Amino acid sequence: MSKEGSRLRRLLRRAQVARVRGGNILRELGVPLRPRAYVVYHPDYAPHTPEGTARHAIDVWRADRIVEQLERSGTLSRRALLVPDEVSRGDLLRVHPQGFLDEISRGERLADLLLLGQREAAGADLLRPFLLQCGGTILAAETAVTSGVPAINLGGGFHHAQRDRAEGFCPLNDIAVAILRLRVQDLVQRVLVIDLDYHQGNGTGLIFSDDEDVFTLSIHGQSWADIGDKKNNIDVELPPNTGDEVYLAAVRRALEQAFESFRPELAIYVAGADPHLEDDLGDFNITDDGMLDRDLLVLDTLSDEGVPLAAVLGGGYGTLAWTIHYNFVFSVLTGVRIDPVHRPGNIEARYRRVSARLTPDELKSGASELSQDDIEGLFERKSSTGLFMDYYTLKGLEIALERYGFLDMLRERGFHDLLLWINTDDPERQLLRIHFDERDPEHLLVELVVRFRTLLTPAEAVKEEAASSFRMVSIEWLLMQNPVAPFSLERQRFPGQQHPGLGLGRWMVELLRMMAERLECTGLMNIPQHYHNAYLYSKQMLCFYPEDQGYLEAMKRDLGSLPLVETSIAIDAGRLRDAEGGAPLTWEGKPQVMPVKPELNAYFTRPGYRRAVAQARERFHFCLEGG
Repeated sequence: MSKEGSRLRRLLRRAQVARVRGGNILRELGVPLRPRAYVVYHPDYAPHTPEGTARHAIDVWRADRIVEQLERSGTLSRRALLVPDEVSRGDLLRVHPQGFLDEISRGERLADLLLLGQREAAGADLLRPFLLQCGGTILAAETAVTSGVPAINLGGGFHHAQRDRAEGFCPLNDIAVAILRLRVQDLVQRVLVIDLDYHQGNGTGLIFSDDEDVFTLSIHGQSWADIGDKKNNIDVELPPNTGDEVYLAAVRRALEQAFESFRPELAIYVAGADPHLEDDLGDFNITDDGMLDRDLLVLDTLSDEGVPLAAVLGGGYGTLAWTIHYNFVFSVLTGVRIDPVHRPGNIEARYRRVSARLTPDELKSGASELSQDDIEGLFERKSSTGLFMDYYTLKGLEIALERYGFLDMLRERGFHDLLLWINTDDPERQLLRIHFDERDPEHLLVELVVRFRTLLTPAEAVKEEAASSFRMVSIEWLLMQNPVAPFSLERQRFPGQQHPGLGLGRWMVELLRMMAERLECTGLMNIPQHYHNAYLYSKQMLCFYPEDQGYLEAMKRDLGSLPLVETSIAIDAGRLRDAEGGAPLTWEGKPQVMPVKPELNAYFTRPGYRRAVAQARERFHFCLEGG
């Protein structure tokens, strides 16, 4: 697209968003304009339990974050925001037996059923958020049917719950409860459940296994149950590392198949965020755009078919999961596909705005004036200036980490008395540590070692131009861990780990990208110690040498059918083999690089680099011994 076309597109998008905001102002003034969609939310959706007690990495504050961001963007009017009541016992009894409801009403018993780590933290009000979210699903379904516009519950989607069994952090099946409530009201009879959570909607499928007036459609990466011979049911399990193209084709095909034989009066959409490539529990590779394409495909299909839509959030695990839901809700409320720069999950865009406001004086806060010897040493790399990477004071780093929100994310994980420490004695080993409560190994959260490095590109690497020199901020060592959390089936131990991670790797990489830019470096580099490190960094970095990139891509291709943790453990145990001759291979980390300046990005886009990568990818073939 030309620059003029891109500019016109941006202007049209801004004009449309401005009309939405103007419409919201009119609604606030009492002008009876119907919202494009409704959002269902209660401030008590978040459970009142201590941080970190749930075995899952679900963000209990995601609904609050979504509403706060919507209000900040001016896209959520008061008339579009609906507040639910708790679901009634009578509504629950249509799905769940009395004895089961009595059982989960006891705080300690519910804590056991939900596999919470601290039974003593469970009070009688532990069930209330679920009752409210269940009421929210009912309200969203009723609103969608009676108003004819989409209604999105910022909770719910407890699709694993069966009639008399809590499972997968789901004590009540709000989807089933809502369907039976609307039937009693004679609002609908035939309902399509579109479940695109990473995990199969097994509970909903089992509850309606004998009810052909409920069509259950689930596309997932993990199957939890066999729904049996139900005619109006589609279950599709996709393999690990499924990407956008395959995933969207599967969703489109399943929707077409459902509408070929079934005419629903309502669709309930479980818009799980866990197929996203950054999700802590899923293993798909669906991008931000792929997730939004999926959500809008569902929305547009139902609109074309004239079927009311009620959406629930379902699963999503990790710091940024809520942003996937936000992109969908924003787009539905405005009628405009949210621009990438305005997506809260676009950490780079957010951090650039913060970086632009951080001044050198703040980042060097408290530093004494440098002598001429210090300045000469800075450039000759002969001595330490006492500043971290010759630029930041300890106070300056603390200011930056606060502004970027990194320390707040540590506090959200339950770590409040944060202690920062730096050591700049060795120019080739600049050390930053973050502890909580006590400055000892048992209270260590983050340990970062960085330095400057120079990478030289030999002419034969690209076979096009002479060698180039690139100055890098190099990650020599990065440890981020939660020392109070246990490993579990969902958080298995990767090679080299003593404790589970913090789930903040992407944020840290972006912080270091901002550092590299400020220090006028060409890029950010890393030498991964294990295969899983290389795999995760490869989502943002490329191997500097094309043969190394082809080697890694071949490994991802040949070993991608297994979960990442199993693959990394096998490679660490010496089970990696050359698939052609069976020779044993050992893991050796190679430099991976994130471009910061255009000249490094140009290196990666050269035809010679891409050609060499493709040749290496076809030359290497791998397998695991015994696999």
